[in-house]
Amino acid sequence: MKKIKIIILLSVFLGYSYAHSFADNREVNILVLLTYHQSFPWAESFIAGLNRSRERYDEKISFHIEIMETLNFKSSLSDAQWAAYISKKYKFTDFDAAIAESGRASLFLNKYSMLLASGIPRIYYTGTGVAGSSLNRVFSAQYNESVTKTVDMALKQNPNAENIYIIRGDERSNDRVIEIIKDLLKTRPDLIVHMIDNFTFEELTLSLEKIREKSIIFFTIILKDRNGQAVVSKEALAGLSVLSASPIYSFWSSLMGSGIVGGCMIDGAVTAERMVDAAMDYTNEGKFRDEYDTLRTFIDWNALKKYGIDEDSIPADAFLINKPVSILDFYFAEFMLVFAVFAFLLSILFLYWSRKLAGANKKLEDLNNEIMLAKEEAEELARIDPLSGLNNRLAFFEKWEQVCREIKRLGKPVSLLMLDIDHFKKINDTFGHIQGDRVIIRIAEIMNKCKREADISIRFGGEEFIVVAPFTDLRGAKNLAERIRLEAEKSIIQYGDIEIRFTVSIGVYSAVPSECDLNHGIKCADDALYKAKENGRNQVVLWEAA
Repeated sequence: MKKIKIIILLSVFLGYSYAHSFADNREVNILVLLTYHQSFPWAESFIAGLNRSRERYDEKISFHIEIMETLNFKSSLSDAQWAAYISKKYKFTDFDAAIAESGRASLFLNKYSMLLASGIPRIYYTGTGVAGSSLNRVFSAQYNESVTKTVDMALKQNPNAENIYIIRGDERSNDRVIEIIKDLLKTRPDLIVHMIDNFTFEELTLSLEKIREKSIIFFTIILKDRNGQAVVSKEALAGLSVLSASPIYSFWSSLMGSGIVGGCMIDGAVTAERMVDAAMDYTNEGKFRDEYDTLRTFIDWNALKKYGIDEDSIPADAFLINKPVSILDFYFAEFMLVFAVFAFLLSILFLYWSRKLAGANKKLEDLNNEIMLAKEEAEELARIDPLSGLNNRLAFFEKWEQVCREIKRLGKPVSLLMLDIDHFKKINDTFGHIQGDRVIIRIAEIMNKCKREADISIRFGGEEFIVVAPFTDLRGAKNLAERIRLEAEKSIIQYGDIEIRFTVSIGVYSAVPSECDLNHGIKCADDALYKAKENGRNQVVLWEAA
């Protein structure tokens, strides 16, 4: 009898251990319905969040992704046919949860839940008309909190602002965002609110160029303009932010990297992570949590510096992009490895210091390293103009080849600006070469101030300079040239009691990838520069083929 009891207890224990081990290693299957194609910024971010969730949960999650639409064009299948297709495709898959990423996907999942996700938790995002329940968790876009925190941050970062500009796109969700902004600004009668809407893209560009300093711009989602011309919001915003003299803020993280400062944003990746958390909470605990926060604050370091915003104003929880990483942080592991190797070598040298041959070899190795370092530094200095600190001709020719390869790969234009200081010989003859050098240095400062980070500034020789502007068409190059010309015109160099003023003439040439020829580009820009000189100087002339 005792033996039978022992066998029964052992069987129960082994059965429990096996079941527990199976449960620990079981893969969770989640059906994911996407409204938009994965190349759309929101969908791309959402998928990145799914991948991050898989890593956080030890890769025990398997996502089965189905796309409801492709590049915003409706599928030829009806919703009923889609449901039948998905049901048949996953006939032998036991789903543990289902996720609908946005409005249309939510409505679809709710309508066909009995066919696709019966008896399992369903998590919806912005599912208008979808009711919550013990099995349904509906996530809503947190517009109130997003807009409130973003407006508050923008006002703190720009305390001298006098004007608020709202660029209103055609997306329906913008109505709610704009309503919240207006309500918040009612408490600030000192701010003048301007609405920019019902525009063509050309009109929007002109409007943005007229906005001066002491202004804040809020950008909403734009899918098409008044004429019906479609656009990807991030691409449109990237072009507008180059022209803007005032900081731009927005509420969707998919727009980051386009030149805007940032905001407390609705983030696709974080939304996906929280929806997966909800699915896993229900799978593991049998219920959802009370709250899931889908917002994240983003700040673009480059935009922050461009608009002179104090970095102390960055919220503590903000995620920074484009912030330079210190060498120590970037190469920490390498530094630790080098330190460990160095410590090991020191111990060897301490033990065997009397061996002169080993000491001599170490000195010779150090000398070789110093020679190599000096050689690298000399090669770097050979590409820098010592007076202005700009790239010289040698660096220009090397970087031009890199730019050409990149614009040909992306199919984008490139522009070339050739600058010449007007009457520079007269400046040297009147005030001396030292003051002439100060003018050259000031021009270099102006070029670096006006150009974008991707643009390349060169001292071509004497009083002649070049700016290479990748991914910039003739219009954008003209705007850049005018900014440089105006900055030079109002610049003053103090020489005792004398104010030295100067101007520049600029020739502009723009080329498509197939015309990316250096000699031709220099000649065309130089011809335009000659025309500017001939027309009276202190002006910008565009080269146009006869």
